[in-house]
Amino acid sequence: MSSEEERQARHLYIAKDPEDLVRCIAGQKNPKVVMWNMSVSGKEVKQIANEILITNSIKEFYSAHTRLGVNFDPIAKMLRKNTSIQVLNLKYDELPSSDMKNLANAMLVNTSVRRLLLRNNHAQLGGAKAFAGVLKQNCVITRLNLSANELTDEGGVLIADSLKFNSTLRRLYLRENRFSDPVAVAFANSLTKNVALELLDLETNIIGGDGATALARMIRTRNINNSSLTEMNLRGNLVSPEGATLLIEALAHSNSFRYLHLFENPFGNNIKDMLADVHRAKAAVFKETQALRLEDLTLNLASGNVGPWNRSKIMLVGEGRTGKSATVRSLLNQSFDANLESTVGVSLSHANAHVSGWRKSKLKNVTLEFLAHQVVEVREDHSLKKEEGEEDDLEAGRKGNDLIENPDISTPRTDNENGEVEFNEADLLDPNYIPFDEAGESRKIRVPKAEEDVWEKHNISREQAGKIIENAGKDKGLSFTLWDLGGQEVFYSLHHIFLTNHSIYLVLFNMVSMLRNTSSSLRYVKFWLDAINLHAPEAPVLLLGSHADKIRKKSSKKKINKVLLNLIGPTSSTIFNAED
Repeated sequence: MSSEEERQARHLYIAKDPEDLVRCIAGQKNPKVVMWNMSVSGKEVKQIANEILITNSIKEFYSAHTRLGVNFDPIAKMLRKNTSIQVLNLKYDELPSSDMKNLANAMLVNTSVRRLLLRNNHAQLGGAKAFAGVLKQNCVITRLNLSANELTDEGGVLIADSLKFNSTLRRLYLRENRFSDPVAVAFANSLTKNVALELLDLETNIIGGDGATALARMIRTRNINNSSLTEMNLRGNLVSPEGATLLIEALAHSNSFRYLHLFENPFGNNIKDMLADVHRAKAAVFKETQALRLEDLTLNLASGNVGPWNRSKIMLVGEGRTGKSATVRSLLNQSFDANLESTVGVSLSHANAHVSGWRKSKLKNVTLEFLAHQVVEVREDHSLKKEEGEEDDLEAGRKGNDLIENPDISTPRTDNENGEVEFNEADLLDPNYIPFDEAGESRKIRVPKAEEDVWEKHNISREQAGKIIENAGKDKGLSFTLWDLGGQEVFYSLHHIFLTNHSIYLVLFNMVSMLRNTSSSLRYVKFWLDAINLHAPEAPVLLLGSHADKIRKKSSKKKINKVLLNLIGPTSSTIFNAED
């Protein structure tokens, strides 16, 4: 394999022509494939879609300047069934509104695409309506780019309103759609209710004073209610000096909001200086807080301090095919999969619980993540007590040591491949205040020196610890490990090993089976209740009935409730409210 082939195998496979792309997909050479400036026929589009569906191994699919609109229907049909593609990038493909609506309809049932990047197509109002519907229902997409799609103000308002019902989207890019004040006002209203969005990019629209005023009010309100939104890009709009001042004041008073991009708006250098001062002060506070947290973390690691664990195991047990795996998917905000196979043995998932819902996560270093959450909570409690007796002083943030490496101020501002905000730090006059690089990732942080054996013992560098601390500041929810125990009886002897008091138990049963085969269903429920009582007598237990949508009559629910009460005794809580 040549060096170029090795590079592509590690990164992206850029196909030479449609036949080359089909061969790559069929041979599963690379899970990330690119069609760039390629002429394709309707037949070739169908071949590509069929091969992706057959192999079901492609993780990232990029198509730019390819004009898949020549025959987009096979792509949409493939996306309805495909479960492997996580990144779908169709920028500059000139897809018409009808194809964009077709794509949106596919996203209503797709369960894998997390990043949907559609810059420079022609969604227009029809596509905006369709994607607003997607945001109300889809529980998977975390990043959406609809920049330069001729969405119109009406379409922008619809997308904004849909965020009231969305709990998974983190980053939304809507540049160059000629949105005016009504769209900004709509976003301001919806984002007071949304608790998931972290970045809103409205660059190069025509938002003016009314929109800026509404957004400033929203930033102040969110500071009280929640802290997910941390960045907003209003560069290249029509924000007046008065509107910019309100936004900057809101930024200054917000504990969570970090970045406000306002350049190329009609105001003078005095506003730019004000924005630079606020950013600089917030960065100084960020640096000082990070340093103190890392110092606390080092001490806790060395001394072995204890505190609230803030995590638990949730054990899902019960007869096979009662819906344990489907319940796990539901808890993780994943859509229902009718073709889900039975669990073999034990399946583990990790999740964080937030106000916006549960999110699937990866468990890495439990001890370190636990201690990181502790130091974040202690520092925040100290800060809150301090704020009660002192007024905000933006200049005070400048007194700390320079703990953040200076960014390269010569870096030009460009749009990256995903349409994300890339920012020229020199625009803000002082290179020292930006703690994030162009891709939005934290820069390396110089941390206080600690005993080397502490870090070696936990096999982690100070830079990694700094990143964990930062994530702990964002993620303040409870953590869970979901244990999906296979329901086949052959695994029962194995499952007893995992039953401990330090768990929450969900004993699942099929409500339909409980009516039709009462004795058999009760036998499984009783088996698990006895097993839990033997191995974990102090643990909380919840009985959970599945297939409730198939139980229409209240009398049937009453019957199930009576059967369960006879089993567990009248002192236990009622499972069903028969009046519902």
